[in-house]
Amino acid sequence: QTKLIYGLIDRDNGSATELLNSGFCGIEAGEGYLTYEYSNEDNVIGTGTKVNLYRADGVLMDTYTIVIFGDNNGDGYVNLSDCIDFAYYDAYMNSTYEYSDLTTPNVLAMDVDGDGYVTANDMLIVAYYVAYMVDFIDQTGVGTHSAY
Repeated sequence: QTKLIYGLIDRDNGSATELLNSGFCGIEAGEGYLTYEYSNEDNVIGTGTKVNLYRADGVLMDTYTIVIFGDNNGDGYVNLSDCIDFAYYDAYMNSTYEYSDLTTPNVLAMDVDGDGYVTANDMLIVAYYVAYMVDFIDQTGVGTHSAY
């Protein structure tokens, strides 16, 4: 219903591209195919990457968006640049995002504890992950993901 794909890991823990190619997301029946519209100049899968589902005859059936919780800038990594992005977001310095709109994939990726808000707790979870104080950020779904 949300047309979001989540459950992918960030590139520090493996390649989201490899995970998708290994069958995490694919065509179960028929002759369709997937294409990607990358959200970054490196052409890697990260938050905001669009996955287009086509029929065999080339008709676009639907588009889905990838969210990697903690990867708010869309580069496929959960790292220091995402922590900085949290600070800009908190200070309303980054006009890229609609600040209270969790339907924006990059903002939703910031809600790593799944409580429906982007707060200092979310930034702390990402900071703990970046500092290797926690081993993972749970990517299993909105409202259920937490590093604790």
